[in-house]
Amino acid sequence: MKVNHFFALVVTRLSLLKCYPHLSAADLANAWAYAEAHPEEIEAAIKKIEQG
Repeated sequence: MKVNHFFALVVTRLSLLKCYPHLSAADLANAWAYAEAHPEEIEAAIKKIEQG
């Protein structure tokens, strides 16, 4: 499962904006676009964090 699909299932954009009021809708759109464009980089970063 791609990272952005997982987060789309868990939290809505609205709830993210409520939890992080310093973020704008454009910030979220840019983050989702980045995730779509760079899935391998994000997966590698997650694996690195999980491995400690």
